[in-house]
Amino acid sequence: MSEQVTYELAAVRWRRSQTVDIVTRLGNQIAVFPLSFLLSCGDNTWEYVLYVVNLLVDQIRGHDGRIVIGDDPQAIDDALPVDLQGSPTAGTYYYIQDGIDREPTLSWGPEYSSRFKTPQFLPGSSTKSASSRTTGRPEQSSFKQRLIGRDAVCLLTEDDVEKCVAAHIVPQSRPDIYQQLLDEKHPDMFNTSAGLLLNHNLHKTFDTLNWSLYRKDETYYVHYFSPRDPADFQLHGKAIPPDRFSRFYDSPDPRLVAWHYSQAVKARIRGFSVGRMGTKASKP
Repeated sequence: MSEQVTYELAAVRWRRSQTVDIVTRLGNQIAVFPLSFLLSCGDNTWEYVLYVVNLLVDQIRGHDGRIVIGDDPQAIDDALPVDLQGSPTAGTYYYIQDGIDREPTLSWGPEYSSRFKTPQFLPGSSTKSASSRTTGRPEQSSFKQRLIGRDAVCLLTEDDVEKCVAAHIVPQSRPDIYQQLLDEKHPDMFNTSAGLLLNHNLHKTFDTLNWSLYRKDETYYVHYFSPRDPADFQLHGKAIPPDRFSRFYDSPDPRLVAWHYSQAVKARIRGFSVGRMGTKASKP
């Protein structure tokens, strides 16, 4: 069984906000959403909340997950589901899987730079996703030049390229993830679609899963789970439409972005790591 790692929940940084808490039928925590985060994330719907919760539990084919409203755990299966097109309100809600009367199995992760270790983010730590960290390799220099050609300036802040690094969406240390997501035996980890041009601070906080990109209708939205200062709060919910990227280069690959987003919500919305068999790991 893997050693449990806990993470700072988004609710800690969005501390003046009420929360939307999603629990199992036995009251075990699955997710905690700051309401203020939802209001400004670009997709303030129950459908988005359910999408995230489905990332936090293992899906069972033919047994869709539902979020329901109810006060009696004994009658949860008959409780009314939330309106997926409606806006969430603060409170505690139950997550169930149709036809399954046991607790849902929590999904493995988060993982990041290592396949078998959950990330442990200490001050100054990094997952080494920036190609600028190792010099002298021609593919890295070319990678940044192509990202400059596509993004021109920092994707979020528009800082000049001299303040930016070429950050991999999925760490270079995870060729297994590239192979799995791209379904290629020898994937090109330096393809323009594998990176983002970010200033140094945003690269560091991207690495530590403080923020990620959420995709809806081909537009990416900045989701800042753990903002540290007013500038971070201002970036939250920023829309990055498809035409933001030069048409001469591949835009960020949605499969790679979705993988990073999954790791971020496991850390910041669930708040703890889960072992390989889907059980919550024991404390150190």
